[in-house]
Amino acid sequence: MVSVVSIKQSSGLDEYWLQDRIAAEPAILGLGNLFVRDKERVQNFGRLDLLLEGDDVRYCVECMCGPLDADHLFRAVSYWLHEKDRHPQYQHVAVLVAEDVQASRFYGVVNLLGQVMPIVVIQAIALSLPDQSDTALIFNKAIDTRDQFASVIDDREEGVFKTPDRDYWTSKIGDRMAIADSLFDVLSEAHGSPVEVNYKSAYIGFKVHGRVDNTVLLYGYAKGIKFEIRAYGDEDPCVTEAINQAGLAQFPFNGRYRIKVDQPLEPGPQRDTLVALTRSALR
Repeated sequence: MVSVVSIKQSSGLDEYWLQDRIAAEPAILGLGNLFVRDKERVQNFGRLDLLLEGDDVRYCVECMCGPLDADHLFRAVSYWLHEKDRHPQYQHVAVLVAEDVQASRFYGVVNLLGQVMPIVVIQAIALSLPDQSDTALIFNKAIDTRDQFASVIDDREEGVFKTPDRDYWTSKIGDRMAIADSLFDVLSEAHGSPVEVNYKSAYIGFKVHGRVDNTVLLYGYAKGIKFEIRAYGDEDPCVTEAINQAGLAQFPFNGRYRIKVDQPLEPGPQRDTLVALTRSALR
């Protein structure tokens, strides 16, 4: 018989378990096709549980067991403010995940906050299933004020709408676009067919057969392009060693292998490594 279990009171279940389950499959929150930008992100006043990203929107996720409480609510708002101020090129949404939402005395407070900031409150329900050792999770949105704060990418000085496209990115990164082109070819080879480039204001993503695929994302940096490959879990020493053996440098791991590419890739070990790593990351 299926039964609801308490994450807070169950042995082996806690906030870190809840956080890891969301990180492994961000889509289970019902917020769209997201990927993990960072976990346990250090800030001046604590650690943001999860920073998720998708379509130029970043979600600052705070997880808790038991009922929604003042401490986690305060932290969620503080983390949201901090990230919004540090990275104004993105839209930011505060997300609270708790077991008990509507019965909390802070439910009305969150509704009030939702009038001045985009915030989503999600109830996490843990289920014990017959003949299964793993605990299942389902999520229900209790509050979602994103629509009130939806905005478009625009030129703040001129107020002119700009859709990110190849011209937008060429003006943004200049000659480094040649590096991006060589990486488009890497993606196509890894997939076995041409991929569709999905330009966003903050990064370049891809579509495969018309569907968004965030296995690999491209970001500009001062000397080249960051080739970011999704990881499923912690950093794998074997993957890191393969990257190093190919003579490729990296930014620190944050749930993705963030590889520096500072020149267009020609046939050779570096290109072969990126193709192989991309293929192994495809699911």
